[in-house]
Amino acid sequence: GAGRQAQRDAVRAALVARNIALDVKVVGDAGAAMYDAFGGGDGVLLIAGTGSIAWARHGKNVVRVGGWGMLLGDEGSAYDIGMRTLRAIARAHDGRGADTALTGRVLQHSGVREPADLIAWTSNASKADIAALAPLALAAAHEGDDTALHIREQAVTQLALLVVTAAQRVHLT
Repeated sequence: GAGRQAQRDAVRAALVARNIALDVKVVGDAGAAMYDAFGGGDGVLLIAGTGSIAWARHGKNVVRVGGWGMLLGDEGSAYDIGMRTLRAIARAHDGRGADTALTGRVLQHSGVREPADLIAWTSNASKADIAALAPLALAAAHEGDDTALHIREQAVTQLALLVVTAAQRVHLT
C-alpha cells in the first residue's frame, strides 16, 4: 500500500511521530519483494494477482511497469481475465462471439440465472469478485474452450509485455 512517494512519506511521518525507531524507511510491497527475490542484484519481478505490475532493477536503475489499477491497467491480472470473461459471455449471448463454456460456469459461480443478470451482479461486484472468475476461465482454457484459450493467451501476452518492457527500460536486454 505504500507504492507512491506521498504514501511512503505519510507512513514514515506517522511512525517517526510515535518514536517507533530512530531510523525509519518505508518501501512498497514491490520493493520488499524485489529485495527478497534478488537481494541487491539485478532482475525483473512480475507480480500478477488481482492486479499486475513488473519491477526491474539493473544497478541503481529501477523502474516499474504497469500497476495502474483496475480502471487504467492491470493487464493480464486475475481482474483483467475476469473482465475479459464477462465481456466474452456478453458477446456470446448477443451472438457477437462464439458460444463458450464460460457462460455456465460464471452464471453458477455468480448465482445468477442468465447472462443479462450479470449486469447487476457486475455492478455490485468488488475487484476481488471479478478476479475470482479467473480460475473459471483458466480451467475452461485447460479443457480446450476456444474463448477461454483466447483470454488466457491475451493475459500471457500482456504479462510478458510487462516483463520485457521493464527489462528493456533498465537495459537488462
